[in-house]
Amino acid sequence: TLTASTVAGGTYNWSGPNSFSNTTQNPVISNVTVAASGTYIVTVTVAGCISAPANTTVTINQTPATPSVSGNTPLCSGNTLFLNAGTTTPGTMSFAWTGPNGFTSALQNPTIPNVTQAATGVYSVVFTAANGNCISASGSVSIVVNGTPAITNGILTNPTACGSATGSISFAGLLASAFYTINFTKNTIPQSATGTSNSSGILILPNLTAGIYNNFTVTISGCVSNALGPFTLTDPSPPSAPLITANNPLCAGATLILSASTQSPGPATYQWTGPNGFTSTLQNPAITNIAAINGGAYFVNATINNCVSPSASVLIAVNPQGLLPGVITPVNYCIGTAANPLSAAANTGNSLNWYNSATGGPILPGAPIPSTAVAGSTFYYVSQTTSAGCEGPRALIQVKI
Repeated sequence: TLTASTVAGGTYNWSGPNSFSNTTQNPVISNVTVAASGTYIVTVTVAGCISAPANTTVTINQTPATPSVSGNTPLCSGNTLFLNAGTTTPGTMSFAWTGPNGFTSALQNPTIPNVTQAATGVYSVVFTAANGNCISASGSVSIVVNGTPAITNGILTNPTACGSATGSISFAGLLASAFYTINFTKNTIPQSATGTSNSSGILILPNLTAGIYNNFTVTISGCVSNALGPFTLTDPSPPSAPLITANNPLCAGATLILSASTQSPGPATYQWTGPNGFTSTLQNPAITNIAAINGGAYFVNATINNCVSPSASVLIAVNPQGLLPGVITPVNYCIGTAANPLSAAANTGNSLNWYNSATGGPILPGAPIPSTAVAGSTFYYVSQTTSAGCEGPRALIQVKI
């Protein structure tokens, strides 16, 4: 604003820098630039008479350019906020920052250590030039401070069955119903997962197998929590070795009956193995018509909750049957003649068994003496029993009268 005055009234004629001219008494130049600096001259004309010129020198200082403002956003609570203000205007300037939570600073590039989420918001700065106190327009930056999660209370649930992914680890202290990335190690091998906390801020990592879990962190919005661990998940204890019963020793041709039981609680399954490729998943298997090839060690283990017990074993002895006794047949007598007890040849150490029938029937008290009173044929049978108690087949002796 230029101002001229005279006691005589009249008309005015202004001239100045940048081809300025004006005929008002007090001209106004809007939105001036530095180019408007210089000497302004004015004369006044009254009744055709022009006054001597008057002049004034005007200095227009440069208004600083609007600051370019930046910050390390987004960042996590607990970190340091770095604010930066730049300008293309040369010269010495002062700075005035304002921001959330009552923040002010006179530094060009202020910092706020250990920020909280209350530091979220718009930060603004103006520059004031040293020459002329010209203030720039405000520059601003929007800063987002995300909360750094803090996890507590690692609660363990062990797997319910051996080798199963039925364990879990729970963490508290988190935001309700929030989505997290979970990082950890299992047996020193890095792992990652995702999950959503429940309405109480508890995050559950499910479907875990037995192992050592360590260095648990959760991440949300790029912010990583404190680390927890180690945690050890263990499978259930295996059942005790089964108890075995068996009808041992056996004679060849008999039926071997094996039986297993466990004192550990819970429903159990069994796995048997043995000689001659024997396998069975029955608790109490049987092998009929057993032979020497079936003799040897039988092993069984019990499984409860997919946990396998130590093996138990039993040694089965299969003794051979007695051989067919040596006999002479037929034995001939005449009616009414005296008869001798029947005889048969047994192997050394074996005993003879006499019968009136080919199968079954009682053992006779000794070698029978045939009756010669009536003509005809009578049939007798004899077997031999080994020292191990294994009776062999019966040999036929025909007595003809």
